[in-house]
Amino acid sequence: MHTTGRLLVLAVACLVVAWLAGRFVGVTAGMALTVLGLLFVVAAIANSYLADVREGYRSGREE
Repeated sequence: MHTTGRLLVLAVACLVVAWLAGRFVGVTAGMALTVLGLLFVVAAIANSYLADVREGYRSGREE
């Protein structure tokens, strides 16, 4: 769960920096960082899902 939280924090940080970059540096930099931030969001969702699958697999083996 710690990894999912870290990925979400990283995603939010990327999106904030993307907004600032788009505003002050240029649209291309903002879009690149936005894509990176969204990839971190997808990675956090996938990590959470895989953690649930692994937990279910472990609890199924114990029975």
